[in-house]
Amino acid sequence: MDQLRLLFISHSFPPEDDPLSNVGGMQRVAYDLSNALSQHPNIDLQKLILRTSWQATAFKMPAYFARAYRYIGRLIENREIDAVLFSSMVTASLLPFMKQRFKTHGILALSVVHGLDVTWPYALYQKHVHTVLDLLDGIFPVSRHTRDECINRGVSSHKLFTTPNGINPNRFNHYKNTTNMRHALCAALGLPLPDNATLLCSLGRLVPRKGFVWFIDRVMPKLPDHVHYWIGGHGSELETIQSTIDRQKLHHRVRLLGLVDEQHLELLFRGSDLFIMPNIPQENDIEGFGVVMLEAGICGLPTIASNLEGIRDVIAHNINGFLVNSQDADAFKKSILSYYPTAFMRQRVISHTRKFEWPAIANRIVQTIYHLHKSRPAIAI
Repeated sequence: MDQLRLLFISHSFPPEDDPLSNVGGMQRVAYDLSNALSQHPNIDLQKLILRTSWQATAFKMPAYFARAYRYIGRLIENREIDAVLFSSMVTASLLPFMKQRFKTHGILALSVVHGLDVTWPYALYQKHVHTVLDLLDGIFPVSRHTRDECINRGVSSHKLFTTPNGINPNRFNHYKNTTNMRHALCAALGLPLPDNATLLCSLGRLVPRKGFVWFIDRVMPKLPDHVHYWIGGHGSELETIQSTIDRQKLHHRVRLLGLVDEQHLELLFRGSDLFIMPNIPQENDIEGFGVVMLEAGICGLPTIASNLEGIRDVIAHNINGFLVNSQDADAFKKSILSYYPTAFMRQRVISHTRKFEWPAIANRIVQTIYHLHKSRPAIAI
């Protein structure tokens, strides 16, 4: 296999000195995928990365797009690349302004697509999405559900290559051999738990589709007092979640942790009993994949999740977790109370999650790009 000259474009990297200012599944995927591609033996990788906080992204994008336009144009004119891989439909939005250059020089245009970057419900954006999807030579939806969303927008199935997100198996190794993980977690966060506690945890943007408000309101009151629920993340529903905790008088069992750094994240996954993904349907705001379930899984933490959207591509029922009907409070209750953590279960979760290791996932992408590159003329007329 010949060396493939690939340019990777992403606007999703956090500043090096402030990693918590831009966190999320898309950000983590862009970072890890770029690293995996850079280590692939058949890839000569160049990167054009925007490092910015979440809040500042919109302000920095115009200058970044202008820089990307010039940079890509120079690489194409100098014949220094064979293909461009955009990390999402956001960065792929540049393609319509450069389509003739790509076509004239036979450069492949490819993009990973996640979910909301396809379904964002604004008329002008949707019109632009249709244009970009049509111009791309290869599209990598992260789940079957995201693939279906592309098909719903008129994309031919022949240029859709469903490829899941991945996980770095060595990401969480600091506390791997700690004997009493629950004690270490409680000590680090300054939050005590009873000796007999069952600890549930969730992590993600505090937005409606995640279902945190629903779970606190409808499931937690059904669970016995020894079941506790800790939530990490930040977002628009913070006040609503807190008011739901107040109304249900669950202060002693439901805790909001805020943004969780890497060290405490590993402790949370290793010190909890179950990861909870209680998503609820939201029009035009889908869970394209849910990489956080892989992060939990590589630490041996099983997930109880809504049987919904891209979640289905992550959780294999009764192997690395349990799928229940979305918004079925009794089903969540039953699954939580019937689960008994064992070393065997945790090892099974880890073994299944390792199928998503980034080197293998990146290789699938590379093989696809290589095939597309070899099967097209060197220069398109």
